[in-house]
Amino acid sequence: MAAVTGGVWGLGEVQERAAECYRTATSPPSFLSAVILPRGVLAQGSQPDLKTGKRRVWAKTYTVPHAEPSSSFPLLLSDNAILSVSPDGTRMLVFINPTEGAAGTKHATVEEWGVDGFVRTIIGPDDKDVPFGAVHAVDTTFGCIEWLVGGSSEAPGPPTVLFCAESRVKITSASAPWQSGADASVGGIGADASASVDEFQWRESWGEQHTDMILPRLFALDLAVGSVEAVVLPGHLAGWSLGKGCWAPPGFAQLDKRRVVFTAWPPGTRLGVIYCTNRPSQMYSAAVGDLASPSFVAGTDSAAAKSPMFTLAGDALLFLETKVGGPHCQSARLIALPWPLRPLHEAVPTVLVDHGLLYGSALVGSKCWLDSDTLVIRTQHHSKSVLVEVKLRRTTDAAMDAGGHQVLRTDPGLGVGEGSFNLLAAKDGCIVAVFSNPSTPAVLLLGNTLEDRWTPLSPILSVAVLHRVINLTDGGHGRGEAIVYEPAPTEGEATPPPTSRPLIVWPHGGPHSMTEYGYSAYAAAFVAMGFVVVAPNYVGSAGFGDESILELASGHCGTLDVADVNGSVDAVIAAKLCSPDAVVAFGGSHGGFLSAHLSAQFPSRYKATVIRNPVIDMANMVGSTDIPSWCWTESGLQYSADAVPSADVLGRMHDASPLAWVDQVRAPSLVLIGLKDARVPVSQGFLWHKALRARGIKTEVRTYPDDCHPLSSTKCAADVFVHTVIWMHKCLAGPHGGRSRPATIVWARLADEDTSRLWPARVLPASEHASVRALTRTVQLFGPASRLTDVPHDALVRFAPSLPGHSDLIAEGATAGLAGFDVAVQQAETALALARA
Repeated sequence: MAAVTGGVWGLGEVQERAAECYRTATSPPSFLSAVILPRGVLAQGSQPDLKTGKRRVWAKTYTVPHAEPSSSFPLLLSDNAILSVSPDGTRMLVFINPTEGAAGTKHATVEEWGVDGFVRTIIGPDDKDVPFGAVHAVDTTFGCIEWLVGGSSEAPGPPTVLFCAESRVKITSASAPWQSGADASVGGIGADASASVDEFQWRESWGEQHTDMILPRLFALDLAVGSVEAVVLPGHLAGWSLGKGCWAPPGFAQLDKRRVVFTAWPPGTRLGVIYCTNRPSQMYSAAVGDLASPSFVAGTDSAAAKSPMFTLAGDALLFLETKVGGPHCQSARLIALPWPLRPLHEAVPTVLVDHGLLYGSALVGSKCWLDSDTLVIRTQHHSKSVLVEVKLRRTTDAAMDAGGHQVLRTDPGLGVGEGSFNLLAAKDGCIVAVFSNPSTPAVLLLGNTLEDRWTPLSPILSVAVLHRVINLTDGGHGRGEAIVYEPAPTEGEATPPPTSRPLIVWPHGGPHSMTEYGYSAYAAAFVAMGFVVVAPNYVGSAGFGDESILELASGHCGTLDVADVNGSVDAVIAAKLCSPDAVVAFGGSHGGFLSAHLSAQFPSRYKATVIRNPVIDMANMVGSTDIPSWCWTESGLQYSADAVPSADVLGRMHDASPLAWVDQVRAPSLVLIGLKDARVPVSQGFLWHKALRARGIKTEVRTYPDDCHPLSSTKCAADVFVHTVIWMHKCLAGPHGGRSRPATIVWARLADEDTSRLWPARVLPASEHASVRALTRTVQLFGPASRLTDVPHDALVRFAPSLPGHSDLIAEGATAGLAGFDVAVQQAETALALARA
């Protein structure tokens, strides 16, 4: 594959080739959910339609007899449809959400289907007095759909289905105080979910990607009569948001089979919940339609309880517990409580899995039980997503005990090597999961745990990507791991030498997330364009222990993470996998933060950056993001809802941000902004663009009016890829750098903490960042190019251009020692002053 450097192609050819590579890389399907049926699997998947700019969602049945599995043609679904199949596989509900309108103002329709086709419409679009609005999908923060079979085991009756949906509200026209009939009480603070609100009243949502989630509640649909009842809360809980619920087994004194256990999120100061496991939540139990006070189950001010589910025997309640506050995405604990619920002072919780293993985990309700004593959970372990089998053990007094856990093998035996797994369902000793690695797009698998065997249900595809995981610690390049993607040799094509290939460093966002060792359409398409890609899981990444997360969040954001990401580039260059002179940075959110930092802290290395919805200045961001707590925590500060940042706090946030280093940047930067982003304010990207433009650095902006933080809509994601490749081609094919008047930068990373002797006190540093592991001092001069590498006191210095004719003076001064270096700097400054005069 021809590389994008060296002017091999014109821009038109680059655009066409990039579009074709992206189309090919995104053509394999993604699998979203699955249900295990008596003789097969019903799976839901999706694929992008690049021509229409939409995502095609479909359902497909895979039949699994004793011979080879077979499958049906996919059934095309509406992209706003949510499917749920009954446990016995005989009924299916289809919730179809309204396509437009404010959250909660229009209701979803509900259809029932059977094995022989359509049965009936239970709730139609014109039905009146429907208490709910849009239904929340199971894979969202609040969503759940749980079936309760009526009647008895001998004579089962029509089920009741528990689901989470937005509370229905009526938007009314605002009445001016002087108009007759004005009602100042309508839509006031603490209004009931069924109350009307006027058109100008602000209703606080749950933030990024949840802007249509304002007051989610739980509802029960009785299929016998087609009626819907709500889980009603008393007045003191009226403003709480409800979700992630399940049916409770019999066990209370009233033997109420219509009692649910659910997660409740308190009102007050709301912080964005997506990607953030550190939000407070509690669990309650209540009867459907009962106005009596619910029973408290679990959750404290410091430990959030969420995602309840029961054992198949109904003798224990399991849930996840996460720490409240601090860095997001710390690990969770898996807790068990005996059921029926005893008085709280008597209930003894059992820790089935302690902190340090479960990252990014979610319990998928009754669909995760292999048998009565074994459940399966997906988690992040180093650079892979893995499946963990958790055993329960019942003691003689009927209490629950931890029976141990193990990580299932990461090689499914398909001949494609190791990779990552995503759990879709488990039942009767079988697991339905999705497997992928960087050269193998998603494969739907049926696993038999007794035989330790995986059977592929979907085709095994392959792309021409060589890949490996490197340990950054082994080579002294940092902490964590990095995934490297390389072009595979293609028969019949000339293969360029590895050291001529351009490198993209692609740090993930978060920072407490991770890049998974699985299939990435972007990475595959970049490789098809001739790039090598390195995706580092730097210090603070999820899956490497809470100590790593806390280390970064203790005030080292902008230093340790930057050092690790740059260390991953060192590792790839040391392995002679790419050209050291054609390195570009690409990242979004915190990955954009890191990419901007790289271009400033290592100005001679990075030839271009492409940053998507980047964090540029935390001090500027803290007042307008849906997660102000993030700015405090990642600056090493304690957040509280009533805190007002002082000048010192804002200064600390600014000093950790890329904007503090902007004077050192030379690399051209393409900034990509989703105008509906509630996580990183759109002003952040424009701030970087304007700062670079004011300094004569080439920069462009592309905006996406209908996209939010991930820039993941079908049309937007394709545009991002194509224009990223075009930008990198232009920056690598032409003269490196983008300044109209290049800067001379002396940049030092020192092994010891005492740097006061190295830099003269009168030289003003452009920026200063200090940590236990890395101390940086910068001095700025102006002029074109030379390099200085010999500076005393074990300093590693990247010396960009000095003034013409003065490089020898500075080199001689450095060789002579500190005094000589001081003289050389004075001479260069004098020459600069004369040149300006």
